Amino acid sequence: MGLAEALQESLRLSTEPRGPGSPPRTPPAPGPPSFEEQLRLALELSSREQEERERRGQQEEEDLQRTLQLSLTEH
Repeated sequence: MGLAEALQESLRLSTEPRGPGSPPRTPPAPGPPSFEEQLRLALELSSREQEERERRGQQEEEDLQRTLQLSLTEH
């Protein structure tokens, strides 16, 4: 269990009613994503952006090569 989960768990336990007539514990409603989840999503997003940048770079490189070839064959 990560630190974030441990903190959330202890917070949830400390705010729970403790009376004898309290209803059975229900699982907590899904709150904001944990730090680990946010980190994973951020890494996924940045790697996708990196791939996109590389693709664009390759495309520009190919366009440049084509333009160069055309200009060489025209003269």
